[in-house]
Amino acid sequence: MAQKRMISQMITETDKFYMLPPQAQALYLHLSVNADDDGFIDKAITIARNCGASINDVDELVNKGYLIKFDDGVFCLSHWRINNNKIQPDRYRPTLYQNYYAQLTDEQGKIYELASNVNNPLTKREQDVNSNVNKNSNNVNNPLTKCKQDVNIPLTQNRLDKTREDKINKNILSNSENQHSSNSDVPEDTIRTILTRNGNDVNSFVRELTESRVDVSQDTMKLIGKISKELRSGSKNKVVSLDQIASSD
Repeated sequence: MAQKRMISQMITETDKFYMLPPQAQALYLHLSVNADDDGFIDKAITIARNCGASINDVDELVNKGYLIKFDDGVFCLSHWRINNNKIQPDRYRPTLYQNYYAQLTDEQGKIYELASNVNNPLTKREQDVNSNVNKNSNNVNNPLTKCKQDVNIPLTQNRLDKTREDKINKNILSNSENQHSSNSDVPEDTIRTILTRNGNDVNSFVRELTESRVDVSQDTMKLIGKISKELRSGSKNKVVSLDQIASSD
């Protein structure tokens, strides 16, 4: 790590910097001296205590944009490339925190920024990370195909049920148009058949008629009630069995 550091007046000779508490200003200078060749430092709290500053001063530098905070107590000086000229290759020692460095956009003479917050082209490090993510994405997509197949199974069954329901509804409409044996909107035989299929559930039958857009008149309701009562008492022999209904379908 280089032993000399530079500080630019573009950073320290501004109203924004002078508005920092004196302890925070001093801490910034100490952090600049102790950072590695990429501007990272992992002992900011210790340095703050040694120079008479506090954790609040560290937070102040973060809040004002002078420091970027990472996990595990690691920080990076935002204006590192503005303060320091590019170090000669024979003296340059890359930071140990390459995982955090990969998250930054690094251009000489510009402020470090988190890559997720800018729209600049991806750096080489970001391209390598994205390449690994894309490789893993192939394994993620495979189970999705099976999920789609599993979801489609009940959809097919629903279509079959809908086809059966449409067939029954057409029969109801056809019978109601062609048979006028009573004042009811629906013939007696049709009512008896549907009630038998529904287990004599009047509510279910009325709901089925409504969904089929068949007007349910008062006469029809009386006839439904009458036939339902006959089915419960077993006094009629015209009840169509479930097997007969299934075979007619």
